[in-house]
Amino acid sequence: MSRRRFLSRVADWIIRFHLPIVIATGVMIVGLSIFAPGVKYTENIEKFLPEGPETELFQKINKEFGGLNIALVGLTFDDLFTHDNLARVQGLTKALSGIPGVFHINSLTNTIDLTGNELGATVKVLVPEIVPKEKSALEKIRKKALSRKMIAGTLVSHDGKSALLVCVLRGDADMKGVAERLKAATIKLVGSKGVYFGGSPFLAEYMANGAQRDLQRLTPFVCAVILLIMFYLFRRPAGVVLSTACIVTSISCTFGVMNLFGLTLNLLSSSLPIIILAVGSAYSIHILTKYYDGYDAGLDRDGMIHLIFDEVSVPVLVAGVTTMIGFMSFYVMDIQPMREFGLLIGLGIFFSMLFSAVSIPAVLYMLAKNGGSQTAVPHERRGIGDSLLEQIGRRKHGLAALTVVVVVISLYYTTKIDVDMSTKHLYQKNTEPWLAERFLGKQFGGSIYLQLYVSGDMRDPIVLKELERLNDYIAVQDNVAGIQSLVEVVKILNKGFTNSARIPESKAKLSKDLLTLIDGEPWLKMLVNRTWSAALINIKLAEFDSLRINRLIARINDYTRLRSPGRLFAVDAESIPQTLAEKVREYRVKETLERLSLQLAAHRISISQAYLARAMRRARAVDPKRFLDVPTAKVTAYLTGDEAAVDLTNPAEAKRVSTAIIALIDAGKKRDATLAYLRGVVKPEFRNDKKNLTTANETIWETVRTLRRQYESKEIAAPLLAAIPPAQRSHEIETLIRTTLLDITDANFNAAAAPFRAKLPTVARSMSIRISGYPVLYEGMNRSVRRNNMNSAMVSLVLVFIVLALLFRSIVWGLIAIGPTTITLLFTFGLMGVLKIPLDMGSSMITSITLGVGIDYSIHFLWRLRRLGKQTSDLAATMATTGRAIVFNAVTVTVGFSILIFASIVPIIKLGGLTAETMFMSALLTLVLIPLVFHLFEPYLLARKKES
Repeated sequence: MSRRRFLSRVADWIIRFHLPIVIATGVMIVGLSIFAPGVKYTENIEKFLPEGPETELFQKINKEFGGLNIALVGLTFDDLFTHDNLARVQGLTKALSGIPGVFHINSLTNTIDLTGNELGATVKVLVPEIVPKEKSALEKIRKKALSRKMIAGTLVSHDGKSALLVCVLRGDADMKGVAERLKAATIKLVGSKGVYFGGSPFLAEYMANGAQRDLQRLTPFVCAVILLIMFYLFRRPAGVVLSTACIVTSISCTFGVMNLFGLTLNLLSSSLPIIILAVGSAYSIHILTKYYDGYDAGLDRDGMIHLIFDEVSVPVLVAGVTTMIGFMSFYVMDIQPMREFGLLIGLGIFFSMLFSAVSIPAVLYMLAKNGGSQTAVPHERRGIGDSLLEQIGRRKHGLAALTVVVVVISLYYTTKIDVDMSTKHLYQKNTEPWLAERFLGKQFGGSIYLQLYVSGDMRDPIVLKELERLNDYIAVQDNVAGIQSLVEVVKILNKGFTNSARIPESKAKLSKDLLTLIDGEPWLKMLVNRTWSAALINIKLAEFDSLRINRLIARINDYTRLRSPGRLFAVDAESIPQTLAEKVREYRVKETLERLSLQLAAHRISISQAYLARAMRRARAVDPKRFLDVPTAKVTAYLTGDEAAVDLTNPAEAKRVSTAIIALIDAGKKRDATLAYLRGVVKPEFRNDKKNLTTANETIWETVRTLRRQYESKEIAAPLLAAIPPAQRSHEIETLIRTTLLDITDANFNAAAAPFRAKLPTVARSMSIRISGYPVLYEGMNRSVRRNNMNSAMVSLVLVFIVLALLFRSIVWGLIAIGPTTITLLFTFGLMGVLKIPLDMGSSMITSITLGVGIDYSIHFLWRLRRLGKQTSDLAATMATTGRAIVFNAVTVTVGFSILIFASIVPIIKLGGLTAETMFMSALLTLVLIPLVFHLFEPYLLARKKES
């Protein structure tokens, strides 16, 4: 059966069953539309994260540490440290803490103040429950706050004028709802002046509300524009009503299906009604245009229905299929909302195509009367486009050369397109999120963090020391504005106990005296998990620059591969063979000097490694006799006191014992030797008291070792300090140097990087480091966008070409049909490269949309030309009929998408603007390039007439 005969039978079927078709259509529309009002909106930006290890790790951290969705509330004052302003911050902190969905809030007024003395450390809040009014007390709070690394630049600006409330949301919290409540409570308590809202929850709230406002605000404009265009085109109210009803019911049915399957609107799919309005109107326009052509030609109503199916039904159906292919090719993407978006648009196009090709002809037949009195058949009208065709024929070689030049230039600039999925491209300049980001960057060094997920025993000093080295390395890297980690907390706590801001050597002391003090604190859950088996290092970035962030990530990965490739190797210093003692010391000196140079670099002090090594060699030559007086006095005092419980009350005897024990230690004897000596000098009744003797022996060893290390570090620090410019010398720098140099003689150390590690008695410690955070996710999304853009483009290109080749029964005609759209895509991407428009979630869909929608013009044009004869002489007739419909179709789609440039969400703006440009260019190139091809290659195409 020939195609024309088949189409005639379909027309007869529509005519015969027009009433059941109309009824069935009405039932389907009503049945689906009743579910449309229940469609909800979801603001969860995390759903746009691509599938992969980056997202899995991010979600693991989000669950394990109570949430990485952090809302930031910034407040500005003339002076923060006044009674009234601190009271405002305190009151706001309490109010926001009680909002459902908030896990914890950290602010200046509830942050801990770690202090200590000889009796131990205490943990209390920095700002008292009752904010003081005295200037001296307020000044004391100011001085403490601005001197603490974990507070200054994090919770209070360095100038003391701005405060930041860090609101950590629960992992299962409704981000939009919580953000709205946080914002409302803040404005109610402190007003809106000088208040900034940043972070992913507030961004999600801004995007969700903006998308919904855009949908409500722009949809009526799109409808109005399309109605005006259709009224101008048809000049008949019935045509306008039918076309509009077709689009509206298509949208309603799509929403109904969404609700039935539990799908929700999101950042992208909020533009779904506008896209269906713009794209779906094309099919009814072609159907109604052909119907009114038949009416004006005087056909009866049977003849008008046959004319529709004979002339435009096939291109309408094929155009609908290619458009569906373009959107449904999103299904190969690895981002769930993108897949849903493509399927939903494809479903809306299906409804629009179905109603246009089947339901509208049935309604027209039911309502139609016989045609008018004109006798001219529609396709014989001449004049439209004659001038354009004449110019193409005259300048065909110049146009061909120009096309080649445009393609070459576009290909070049296509390589200049960047991919950037960072949040800064989601909003426009001077909007609420933009102002908040500027404030946070200026006052607090930024609001974007990298997270290092470190697995290992966080109660092990070896693990914490390795984290400390990592912190020191990261702190001096480019684009790092600050670091928050468990290490700083432990060092501050230890200073309260020992007056030394360093990681304790003893695992027992670390877990017993320090970590139990803070275990259970809510703010600590942001740094270490409940079982202390994993910690989080938060790295604040100075600038969201993809290139700089990627370089930082690469450096961290290189460092961790070298230092801790999954395991650490702990060594007990006392178990080292004497034959390796010198090599071990050289290794530990080298490790310590490398770390010290990083710490000094963080203070902008540069001292060469060679100079540090020379200073270390000079320190080794220190005469031990100069060191004996202080430890001898300390040990003597201990032995004669009540704490020792060995009854050496005679000072002279105690001094003799102290001197002898220190001499044994200096001679390299072990603890058993000093214990045996001590047992021999005490009274007989104490010799069997093993517990007290062991305690006394350990205390003596710890005292001597600590004093010797302090003395040695002081001796080494002296020449190092002399090399520092006087303006940079300070007590802080001296303390830093002396504290770091103590690492050389720690009782335990990590030998992971030692070349002779295999010869040492080591104990393996599990430790691994993985990088996460929004910047890592954005980079993963960048890769996903590139991959998705290529995959969906290839799928839609191949499938569309197969459909076209089958439609025209010719590969050559398939290539001609797809040519204008392909060149349009190259031009569009070249334009993006010239204008430096990055590829993001919105613009990445351009390829599939253009291939699916822009190809419609070529389909209609070539189908009409094929029916007339496929010669240049038939171009004018094609231009006069189908060309006219293409122009109106292109205007409708272009204007419809152009409305999206007035949206408030940048990806939607880009999607609207770029799609409008591609629709216009596709129509223009169809009307220019296809005639140009026929002018250039008419003999060849005529020779293949039978093949076509």
